[in-house]
Amino acid sequence: MSRASEISDGSSSVTQEHSSYRRILWATSVIGGATLGALLIGLIRNKAIAIIGGPEAVGLLGLFTALVTMGASVAALGLDTSAVRKLSQKTDDAEQAGNVRFAIWTLAWPLALLGAAAMWVFREPLARFVIENLAFADQVGWLGIGVAATVIAAAQMAILQSYSRIGDLARVRLGGSIVATIIGVAAVYRFGIGGIVIAVIATPLITCALASWAGMTLPSIARSSDLRVTDYWKALAAVGALVMLTNAVGSLTQLATRAIVTHELGLNAAGLYHASYAIVAVNLSLVLNAMAADYYPRLSRVADDPAAMSVVLNQQIHVGLVLAAPVMAVVSFAAPLVLQVLYSSQFSDSAFLLRLLIAAGLLRLPIWALGFVFLARGAGVSFLIGEVAAASMIPLAWLLVAPLDLPGAGVAAVIASIIAFFVYVTRVRRSHGVRVDAQNMLFVVLATPFFVLLALAFEVHPPTAYVLGVLGVAVLCWNSFKTLRTVLAR
Repeated sequence: MSRASEISDGSSSVTQEHSSYRRILWATSVIGGATLGALLIGLIRNKAIAIIGGPEAVGLLGLFTALVTMGASVAALGLDTSAVRKLSQKTDDAEQAGNVRFAIWTLAWPLALLGAAAMWVFREPLARFVIENLAFADQVGWLGIGVAATVIAAAQMAILQSYSRIGDLARVRLGGSIVATIIGVAAVYRFGIGGIVIAVIATPLITCALASWAGMTLPSIARSSDLRVTDYWKALAAVGALVMLTNAVGSLTQLATRAIVTHELGLNAAGLYHASYAIVAVNLSLVLNAMAADYYPRLSRVADDPAAMSVVLNQQIHVGLVLAAPVMAVVSFAAPLVLQVLYSSQFSDSAFLLRLLIAAGLLRLPIWALGFVFLARGAGVSFLIGEVAAASMIPLAWLLVAPLDLPGAGVAAVIASIIAFFVYVTRVRRSHGVRVDAQNMLFVVLATPFFVLLALAFEVHPPTAYVLGVLGVAVLCWNSFKTLRTVLAR
Protein backbone atom coordinates (compact mmCIF):
# COMPACT_ATOMS: atom_id res chain seq x y z
CA MET A 1 0.00 0.00 0.00
CA SER A 2 1.35 3.45 -0.90
CA ARG A 3 2.05 6.14 1.67
CA ALA A 4 -0.70 8.26 0.10
CA SER A 5 -3.20 5.39 0.46
CA GLU A 6 -2.22 4.91 4.10
CA ILE A 7 -2.73 8.59 4.78
CA SER A 8 -6.07 8.53 2.95
CA ASP A 9 -7.26 5.45 4.86
CA GLY A 10 -6.11 6.92 8.15
CA SER A 11 -7.88 10.20 7.42
CA SER A 12 -11.07 8.35 6.50
CA SER A 13 -10.90 6.32 9.72
CA VAL A 14 -10.40 9.42 11.85
CA THR A 15 -13.27 11.19 10.05
CA GLN A 16 -15.58 8.25 10.66
CA GLU A 17 -14.59 8.13 14.33
CA HIS A 18 -15.25 11.84 14.78
CA SER A 19 -18.56 11.50 12.94
CA SER A 20 -19.52 8.65 15.22
CA TYR A 21 -18.69 10.69 18.31
CA ARG A 22 -20.73 13.58 16.97
CA ARG A 23 -23.70 11.30 16.28
CA ILE A 24 -23.50 9.88 19.80
CA LEU A 25 -23.42 13.40 21.24
CA TRP A 26 -26.31 14.48 18.99
CA ALA A 27 -28.48 11.50 19.93
CA THR A 28 -27.55 11.92 23.58
CA SER A 29 -28.43 15.61 23.52
CA VAL A 30 -31.79 15.06 21.80
CA ILE A 31 -32.92 11.99 23.73
CA GLY A 32 -31.10 13.12 26.85
CA GLY A 33 -32.74 16.54 26.74
CA ALA A 34 -36.19 15.01 26.37
CA THR A 35 -35.42 12.46 29.05
CA LEU A 36 -34.15 15.16 31.38
CA GLY A 37 -37.36 17.10 30.88
CA ALA A 38 -39.45 13.97 31.38
CA LEU A 39 -37.59 12.92 34.50
CA LEU A 40 -37.63 16.39 36.01
CA ILE A 41 -41.36 16.46 35.44
CA GLY A 42 -41.51 13.01 37.03
CA LEU A 43 -39.60 14.34 40.02
CA ILE A 44 -42.15 17.15 40.27
CA ARG A 45 -44.80 14.42 40.40
CA ASN A 46 -42.84 12.62 43.11
CA LYS A 47 -42.43 15.83 45.10
CA ALA A 48 -46.15 16.57 44.87
CA ILE A 49 -46.95 13.04 46.03
CA ALA A 50 -44.37 13.35 48.83
CA ILE A 51 -45.98 16.58 50.03
CA ILE A 52 -49.50 15.15 49.79
CA GLY A 53 -48.87 11.67 51.21
CA GLY A 54 -45.35 11.69 52.68
CA PRO A 55 -42.75 8.89 52.41
CA GLU A 56 -45.47 6.20 52.69
CA ALA A 57 -47.13 7.39 49.48
CA VAL A 58 -43.77 7.58 47.70
CA GLY A 59 -42.98 4.06 48.91
CA LEU A 60 -46.26 2.77 47.50
CA LEU A 61 -45.57 4.60 44.24
CA GLY A 62 -42.20 2.86 44.00
CA LEU A 63 -43.62 -0.57 44.77
CA PHE A 64 -46.47 -0.23 42.26
CA THR A 65 -44.08 1.09 39.59
CA ALA A 66 -41.75 -1.86 40.19
CA LEU A 67 -44.69 -4.26 39.90
CA VAL A 68 -45.71 -2.82 36.52
CA THR A 69 -42.11 -2.99 35.34
CA MET A 70 -41.81 -6.58 36.49
CA GLY A 71 -45.12 -7.59 34.89
CA ALA A 72 -44.27 -5.90 31.60
CA SER A 73 -40.80 -7.48 31.55
CA VAL A 74 -42.39 -10.92 31.61
CA ALA A 75 -45.39 -10.16 29.41
CA ALA A 76 -43.37 -8.47 26.62
CA LEU A 77 -41.33 -11.63 25.98
CA GLY A 78 -38.35 -9.40 25.17
CA LEU A 79 -40.24 -8.12 22.13
CA ASP A 80 -39.01 -4.54 22.47
CA THR A 81 -35.40 -5.73 22.21
CA SER A 82 -35.78 -8.49 19.62
CA ALA A 83 -37.89 -6.14 17.47
CA VAL A 84 -35.10 -3.55 17.27
CA ARG A 85 -32.51 -6.19 16.42
CA LYS A 86 -34.69 -7.77 13.74
CA LEU A 87 -36.24 -4.64 12.23
CA SER A 88 -33.15 -2.35 12.21
CA GLN A 89 -31.52 -4.77 9.76
CA LYS A 90 -34.55 -4.73 7.41
CA THR A 91 -35.58 -1.07 7.19
CA ASP A 92 -34.05 -0.70 3.71
CA ASP A 93 -36.37 -3.43 2.37
CA ALA A 94 -39.98 -2.25 2.60
CA GLU A 95 -41.48 -5.71 2.19
CA GLN A 96 -39.22 -7.40 4.73
CA ALA A 97 -39.72 -4.51 7.17
CA GLY A 98 -43.49 -4.81 6.70
CA ASN A 99 -43.34 -8.52 7.49
CA VAL A 100 -41.42 -7.89 10.69
CA ARG A 101 -43.75 -5.09 11.80
CA PHE A 102 -46.84 -7.21 11.16
CA ALA A 103 -45.30 -10.01 13.23
CA ILE A 104 -44.47 -7.57 16.04
CA TRP A 105 -48.02 -6.31 16.29
CA THR A 106 -49.72 -9.68 16.01
CA LEU A 107 -47.52 -10.88 18.85
CA ALA A 108 -47.62 -7.73 21.01
CA TRP A 109 -51.38 -7.52 21.51
CA PRO A 110 -51.94 -11.08 22.81
CA LEU A 111 -48.93 -10.72 25.11
CA ALA A 112 -50.26 -7.42 26.47
CA LEU A 113 -53.69 -8.89 27.22
CA LEU A 114 -52.17 -11.98 28.87
CA GLY A 115 -49.99 -9.75 31.04
CA ALA A 116 -52.98 -7.72 32.20
CA ALA A 117 -54.98 -10.86 32.96
CA ALA A 118 -52.10 -12.40 34.93
CA MET A 119 -51.78 -9.30 37.13
CA TRP A 120 -55.47 -9.53 38.02
CA VAL A 121 -55.45 -13.28 38.64
CA PHE A 122 -52.37 -13.14 40.88
CA ARG A 123 -53.20 -9.86 42.59
CA GLU A 124 -53.47 -11.36 46.09
CA PRO A 125 -50.17 -13.29 46.10
CA LEU A 126 -48.41 -10.24 44.65
CA ALA A 127 -49.87 -7.92 47.29
CA ARG A 128 -48.82 -10.35 50.00
CA PHE A 129 -45.28 -10.68 48.65
CA VAL A 130 -44.62 -7.00 47.99
CA ILE A 131 -46.57 -5.14 50.67
CA GLU A 132 -47.64 -7.86 53.12
CA ASN A 133 -51.13 -6.37 53.04
CA LEU A 134 -54.06 -7.92 51.14
CA ALA A 135 -55.97 -4.66 51.41
CA PHE A 136 -53.98 -3.53 48.37
CA ALA A 137 -54.83 -6.63 46.29
CA ASP A 138 -57.41 -4.98 44.02
CA GLN A 139 -55.12 -2.01 43.42
CA VAL A 140 -52.37 -4.43 42.39
CA GLY A 141 -54.84 -6.08 40.01
CA TRP A 142 -55.66 -2.77 38.30
CA LEU A 143 -51.96 -2.33 37.59
CA GLY A 144 -52.53 -4.88 34.83
CA ILE A 145 -53.77 -2.00 32.68
CA GLY A 146 -50.34 -0.43 33.06
CA VAL A 147 -48.66 -3.72 32.16
CA ALA A 148 -50.66 -4.04 28.92
CA ALA A 149 -50.06 -0.41 27.96
CA THR A 150 -46.33 -0.78 28.68
CA VAL A 151 -46.06 -3.78 26.33
CA ILE A 152 -47.86 -2.01 23.47
CA ALA A 153 -45.90 1.23 24.01
CA ALA A 154 -42.60 -0.69 24.08
CA ALA A 155 -43.42 -2.39 20.76
CA GLN A 156 -44.22 0.93 19.08
CA MET A 157 -41.16 2.64 20.57
CA ALA A 158 -38.99 -0.24 19.32
CA ILE A 159 -40.33 0.28 15.78
CA LEU A 160 -39.64 4.02 15.96
CA GLN A 161 -36.17 3.27 17.28
CA SER A 162 -35.45 0.85 14.42
CA TYR A 163 -36.23 3.62 11.93
CA SER A 164 -33.94 6.00 13.89
CA ARG A 165 -36.84 8.35 14.65
CA ILE A 166 -34.86 10.08 17.41
CA GLY A 167 -37.04 13.20 17.41
CA ASP A 168 -40.26 11.20 17.70
CA LEU A 169 -38.84 9.17 20.59
CA ALA A 170 -37.90 12.40 22.36
CA ARG A 171 -41.31 13.98 21.85
CA VAL A 172 -43.14 10.88 23.08
CA ARG A 173 -41.07 10.70 26.26
CA LEU A 174 -41.42 14.37 27.10
CA GLY A 175 -45.07 14.74 26.14
CA GLY A 176 -46.03 11.53 27.92
CA SER A 177 -44.34 12.63 31.10
CA ILE A 178 -46.05 16.02 31.13
CA VAL A 179 -49.58 14.68 30.62
CA ALA A 180 -49.09 11.69 32.94
CA THR A 181 -47.75 13.93 35.71
CA ILE A 182 -50.76 16.22 35.55
CA ILE A 183 -53.11 13.22 35.72
CA GLY A 184 -51.13 11.51 38.48
CA VAL A 185 -50.85 14.51 40.78
CA ALA A 186 -54.53 15.34 40.31
CA ALA A 187 -55.47 11.74 41.16
CA VAL A 188 -53.39 11.64 44.35
CA TYR A 189 -54.66 15.07 45.41
CA ARG A 190 -58.27 13.95 44.85
CA PHE A 191 -58.13 10.36 46.13
CA GLY A 192 -55.08 10.30 48.41
CA ILE A 193 -53.26 6.96 48.61
CA GLY A 194 -55.99 5.44 46.43
CA GLY A 195 -54.89 7.67 43.55
CA ILE A 196 -51.41 6.11 43.41
CA VAL A 197 -52.65 3.43 41.00
CA ILE A 198 -53.88 6.09 38.58
CA ALA A 199 -50.54 7.92 38.88
CA VAL A 200 -48.65 4.73 38.02
CA ILE A 201 -50.72 3.55 35.04
CA ALA A 202 -51.07 7.05 33.57
CA THR A 203 -47.49 7.06 32.27
CA PRO A 204 -47.66 3.87 30.15
CA LEU A 205 -51.17 4.72 28.91
CA ILE A 206 -50.21 8.20 27.70
CA THR A 207 -46.90 6.93 26.29
CA CYS A 208 -48.79 4.23 24.41
CA ALA A 209 -51.16 6.78 22.89
CA LEU A 210 -48.41 9.21 21.87
CA ALA A 211 -46.16 6.47 20.47
CA SER A 212 -49.04 5.18 18.35
CA TRP A 213 -49.66 8.70 17.07
CA ALA A 214 -45.97 9.11 16.18
CA GLY A 215 -46.04 5.75 14.42
CA MET A 216 -48.64 7.02 11.96
CA THR A 217 -45.83 8.80 10.06
CA LEU A 218 -43.91 5.56 9.45
CA PRO A 219 -44.04 3.81 6.06
CA SER A 220 -47.14 1.71 5.62
CA ILE A 221 -46.84 -2.01 6.29
CA ALA A 222 -46.25 -3.83 2.97
CA ARG A 223 -46.44 -7.55 3.64
CA SER A 224 -45.31 -10.39 1.38
CA SER A 225 -48.14 -12.35 -0.21
CA ASP A 226 -46.58 -15.59 1.04
CA LEU A 227 -45.90 -14.31 4.55
CA ARG A 228 -45.63 -17.04 7.18
CA VAL A 229 -46.00 -14.98 10.31
CA THR A 230 -45.20 -17.91 12.60
CA ASP A 231 -41.64 -17.96 11.23
CA TYR A 232 -41.20 -14.35 12.29
CA TRP A 233 -42.75 -15.04 15.68
CA LYS A 234 -40.22 -17.81 16.21
CA ALA A 235 -37.35 -15.54 15.21
CA LEU A 236 -38.53 -12.79 17.56
CA ALA A 237 -39.18 -15.23 20.39
CA ALA A 238 -35.81 -16.96 19.95
CA VAL A 239 -34.04 -13.74 20.93
CA GLY A 240 -36.84 -12.37 23.08
CA ALA A 241 -37.31 -15.34 25.42
CA LEU A 242 -33.88 -15.05 26.99
CA VAL A 243 -34.11 -11.26 26.96
CA MET A 244 -37.46 -11.56 28.75
CA LEU A 245 -35.94 -13.82 31.36
CA THR A 246 -33.00 -11.45 31.77
CA ASN A 247 -35.24 -8.37 32.04
CA ALA A 248 -37.41 -10.24 34.53
CA VAL A 249 -34.34 -10.95 36.66
CA GLY A 250 -33.42 -7.26 36.57
CA SER A 251 -36.96 -6.16 37.43
CA LEU A 252 -37.22 -8.77 40.15
CA THR A 253 -34.01 -7.43 41.68
CA GLN A 254 -35.54 -3.98 42.15
CA LEU A 255 -38.93 -5.34 43.22
CA ALA A 256 -37.40 -7.76 45.72
CA THR A 257 -35.09 -5.08 47.15
CA ARG A 258 -38.05 -2.78 47.72
CA ALA A 259 -40.01 -5.65 49.25
CA ILE A 260 -37.11 -6.45 51.63
CA VAL A 261 -36.89 -2.80 52.69
CA THR A 262 -40.67 -2.69 53.19
CA HIS A 263 -40.77 -5.91 55.20
CA GLU A 264 -37.80 -4.98 57.40
CA LEU A 265 -38.26 -1.22 57.81
CA GLY A 266 -41.79 -0.33 56.64
CA LEU A 267 -43.37 1.70 53.82
CA ASN A 268 -41.73 4.93 54.97
CA ALA A 269 -38.28 3.43 54.44
CA ALA A 270 -39.42 2.09 51.06
CA GLY A 271 -40.36 5.66 50.17
CA LEU A 272 -36.89 6.91 51.12
CA TYR A 273 -35.31 4.16 49.01
CA HIS A 274 -37.51 4.96 46.00
CA ALA A 275 -36.73 8.67 46.30
CA SER A 276 -32.97 8.05 46.25
CA TYR A 277 -33.24 5.49 43.47
CA ALA A 278 -35.33 7.87 41.35
CA ILE A 279 -32.72 10.62 41.64
CA VAL A 280 -29.98 8.27 40.44
CA ALA A 281 -32.27 7.14 37.61
CA VAL A 282 -32.56 10.77 36.45
CA ASN A 283 -28.81 10.95 35.93
CA LEU A 284 -28.48 7.52 34.32
CA SER A 285 -31.50 7.79 32.05
CA LEU A 286 -30.10 10.86 30.31
CA VAL A 287 -27.44 8.63 28.80
CA LEU A 288 -29.06 5.19 28.88
CA ASN A 289 -32.10 6.24 26.85
CA ALA A 290 -29.77 7.68 24.22
CA MET A 291 -27.95 4.34 24.23
CA ALA A 292 -31.17 2.50 23.52
CA ALA A 293 -32.30 4.95 20.85
CA ASP A 294 -29.10 5.27 18.82
CA TYR A 295 -26.36 2.98 20.14
CA TYR A 296 -28.16 -0.35 19.98
CA PRO A 297 -29.23 -0.11 16.29
CA ARG A 298 -25.70 0.97 15.29
CA LEU A 299 -24.20 -1.87 17.30
CA SER A 300 -26.59 -4.36 15.67
CA ARG A 301 -25.39 -3.35 12.21
CA VAL A 302 -21.79 -4.35 13.02
CA ALA A 303 -22.65 -7.35 15.18
CA ASP A 304 -20.50 -9.68 13.02
CA ASP A 305 -17.35 -7.56 13.46
CA PRO A 306 -15.93 -7.67 17.04
CA ALA A 307 -13.35 -4.98 16.26
CA ALA A 308 -16.02 -2.57 14.99
CA MET A 309 -18.21 -3.40 17.97
CA SER A 310 -15.32 -2.58 20.31
CA VAL A 311 -14.99 0.87 18.73
CA VAL A 312 -18.72 1.62 19.02
CA LEU A 313 -18.84 0.23 22.58
CA ASN A 314 -15.89 2.27 23.85
CA GLN A 315 -17.09 5.48 22.22
CA GLN A 316 -20.48 5.07 23.89
CA ILE A 317 -19.03 4.23 27.32
CA HIS A 318 -16.64 7.17 27.05
CA VAL A 319 -19.37 9.66 26.19
CA GLY A 320 -21.67 8.21 28.86
CA LEU A 321 -19.09 8.49 31.63
CA VAL A 322 -17.92 11.93 30.54
CA LEU A 323 -21.47 13.30 30.55
CA ALA A 324 -22.85 11.56 33.64
CA ALA A 325 -19.98 11.52 36.15
CA PRO A 326 -19.78 15.29 36.86
CA VAL A 327 -23.53 15.53 37.39
CA MET A 328 -23.51 12.50 39.68
CA ALA A 329 -20.61 14.02 41.64
CA VAL A 330 -22.55 17.25 42.18
CA VAL A 331 -25.64 15.32 43.32
CA SER A 332 -23.54 13.23 45.71
CA PHE A 333 -21.88 16.37 47.12
CA ALA A 334 -25.22 18.10 47.71
CA ALA A 335 -27.29 14.98 48.52
CA PRO A 336 -29.29 16.31 51.53
CA LEU A 337 -30.19 19.52 49.69
CA VAL A 338 -31.15 17.59 46.54
CA LEU A 339 -33.45 15.30 48.53
CA GLN A 340 -35.06 18.24 50.31
CA VAL A 341 -35.61 20.23 47.11
CA LEU A 342 -36.91 17.32 45.06
CA TYR A 343 -39.00 15.77 47.84
CA SER A 344 -39.18 17.29 51.32
CA SER A 345 -37.15 17.64 54.52
CA GLN A 346 -38.46 14.21 55.59
CA PHE A 347 -36.23 12.62 52.94
CA SER A 348 -32.92 14.33 53.84
CA ASP A 349 -31.91 11.57 56.25
CA SER A 350 -31.42 9.18 53.34
CA ALA A 351 -28.44 11.15 51.97
CA PHE A 352 -25.98 8.33 52.75
CA LEU A 353 -28.16 5.87 50.84
CA LEU A 354 -28.34 8.24 47.86
CA ARG A 355 -24.56 8.62 47.76
CA LEU A 356 -24.05 4.86 47.81
CA LEU A 357 -26.63 4.36 45.04
CA ILE A 358 -24.78 6.96 42.96
CA ALA A 359 -21.55 4.95 43.33
CA ALA A 360 -23.41 1.84 42.17
CA GLY A 361 -25.11 3.82 39.40
CA LEU A 362 -21.83 4.89 37.86
CA LEU A 363 -21.08 1.23 37.15
CA ARG A 364 -24.47 0.74 35.53
CA LEU A 365 -23.41 2.89 32.57
CA PRO A 366 -20.71 0.52 31.24
CA ILE A 367 -22.81 -2.48 32.33
CA TRP A 368 -25.71 -1.33 30.14
CA ALA A 369 -23.37 -0.68 27.21
CA LEU A 370 -21.87 -4.15 27.58
CA GLY A 371 -25.34 -5.67 27.82
CA PHE A 372 -26.24 -4.26 24.41
CA VAL A 373 -23.23 -6.08 22.94
CA PHE A 374 -24.79 -9.36 24.03
CA LEU A 375 -28.16 -8.33 22.60
CA ALA A 376 -26.70 -7.23 19.27
CA ARG A 377 -24.92 -10.57 18.90
CA GLY A 378 -27.98 -12.55 19.96
CA ALA A 379 -26.09 -13.88 22.99
CA GLY A 380 -29.04 -14.14 25.34
CA VAL A 381 -27.33 -16.60 27.68
CA SER A 382 -24.41 -14.22 28.27
CA PHE A 383 -26.85 -11.39 28.96
CA LEU A 384 -28.74 -13.57 31.42
CA ILE A 385 -25.54 -14.53 33.23
CA GLY A 386 -24.66 -10.86 33.64
CA GLU A 387 -28.05 -9.97 35.11
CA VAL A 388 -27.96 -12.98 37.43
CA ALA A 389 -24.68 -11.55 38.74
CA ALA A 390 -26.42 -8.19 39.27
CA ALA A 391 -29.24 -10.01 41.08
CA SER A 392 -26.75 -10.77 43.85
CA MET A 393 -28.23 -7.55 45.25
CA ILE A 394 -31.23 -9.55 46.51
CA PRO A 395 -29.36 -11.81 48.98
CA LEU A 396 -26.99 -8.96 49.82
CA ALA A 397 -29.92 -6.68 50.70
CA TRP A 398 -31.52 -9.48 52.71
CA LEU A 399 -28.28 -9.83 54.71
CA LEU A 400 -27.42 -6.13 55.10
CA VAL A 401 -30.67 -4.15 55.46
CA ALA A 402 -31.51 -5.48 58.93
CA PRO A 403 -28.09 -4.81 60.58
CA LEU A 404 -27.22 -1.62 58.65
CA ASP A 405 -30.73 -0.19 58.31
CA LEU A 406 -31.53 1.63 55.03
CA PRO A 407 -27.86 2.22 54.01
CA GLY A 408 -27.57 -1.57 53.83
CA ALA A 409 -29.51 -1.43 50.55
CA GLY A 410 -26.93 1.02 49.21
CA VAL A 411 -24.00 -1.17 50.26
CA ALA A 412 -25.71 -4.13 48.60
CA ALA A 413 -26.14 -2.11 45.39
CA VAL A 414 -22.44 -1.17 45.28
CA ILE A 415 -21.20 -4.72 45.85
CA ALA A 416 -23.67 -6.20 43.35
CA SER A 417 -22.71 -3.63 40.69
CA ILE A 418 -18.99 -4.40 41.11
CA ILE A 419 -19.68 -8.11 40.74
CA ALA A 420 -21.87 -7.55 37.67
CA PHE A 421 -19.37 -5.20 36.02
CA PHE A 422 -16.52 -7.68 36.14
CA VAL A 423 -18.77 -10.54 34.99
CA TYR A 424 -19.91 -8.48 31.99
CA VAL A 425 -16.39 -7.32 31.06
CA THR A 426 -14.96 -10.82 31.31
CA ARG A 427 -17.80 -12.45 29.39
CA VAL A 428 -17.73 -9.89 26.56
CA ARG A 429 -13.98 -10.26 26.10
CA ARG A 430 -13.70 -14.04 26.33
CA SER A 431 -16.84 -15.07 24.48
CA HIS A 432 -17.19 -12.31 21.88
CA GLY A 433 -13.76 -10.75 21.40
CA VAL A 434 -15.07 -7.28 22.33
CA ARG A 435 -12.92 -5.28 24.73
CA VAL A 436 -13.31 -2.28 27.01
CA ASP A 437 -10.28 -0.08 26.40
CA ALA A 438 -7.78 0.99 29.07
CA GLN A 439 -9.07 4.58 29.17
CA ASN A 440 -12.60 3.56 30.12
CA MET A 441 -11.41 0.89 32.57
CA LEU A 442 -9.16 3.42 34.31
CA PHE A 443 -12.04 5.88 34.61
CA VAL A 444 -14.30 3.26 36.21
CA VAL A 445 -11.58 1.92 38.51
CA LEU A 446 -10.78 5.42 39.81
CA ALA A 447 -14.26 6.99 39.87
CA THR A 448 -16.14 4.21 41.67
CA PRO A 449 -13.90 4.20 44.79
CA PHE A 450 -14.03 8.00 44.77
CA PHE A 451 -17.84 8.01 45.04
CA VAL A 452 -17.79 5.36 47.78
CA LEU A 453 -15.07 7.25 49.69
CA LEU A 454 -17.04 10.49 49.37
CA ALA A 455 -20.16 8.83 50.81
CA LEU A 456 -18.21 7.44 53.76
CA ALA A 457 -16.37 10.72 54.35
CA PHE A 458 -19.63 12.62 54.78
CA GLU A 459 -20.60 10.16 57.52
CA VAL A 460 -17.22 10.15 59.30
CA HIS A 461 -15.74 13.64 58.83
CA PRO A 462 -17.85 16.16 56.85
CA PRO A 463 -15.13 18.88 56.53
CA THR A 464 -12.83 16.41 54.77
CA ALA A 465 -15.75 15.28 52.63
CA TYR A 466 -16.46 18.84 51.46
CA VAL A 467 -12.83 19.32 50.38
CA LEU A 468 -12.80 15.93 48.65
CA GLY A 469 -16.12 16.66 46.97
CA VAL A 470 -15.06 20.06 45.61
CA LEU A 471 -11.84 18.60 44.21
CA GLY A 472 -13.66 15.64 42.68
CA VAL A 473 -16.32 17.79 41.03
CA ALA A 474 -13.65 20.14 39.66
CA VAL A 475 -11.56 17.30 38.18
CA LEU A 476 -14.55 15.53 36.62
CA CYS A 477 -15.97 18.75 35.16
CA TRP A 478 -12.59 19.71 33.70
CA ASN A 479 -12.16 16.25 32.17
CA SER A 480 -15.63 16.44 30.61
CA PHE A 481 -15.08 19.94 29.29
CA LYS A 482 -11.70 19.01 27.80
CA THR A 483 -13.07 15.85 26.17
CA LEU A 484 -16.16 17.51 24.67
CA ARG A 485 -14.12 20.49 23.42
CA THR A 486 -11.68 18.13 21.72
CA VAL A 487 -14.44 16.10 20.04
CA LEU A 488 -16.52 19.07 18.91
CA ALA A 489 -13.53 21.03 17.65
CA ARG A 490 -12.58 18.30 15.14
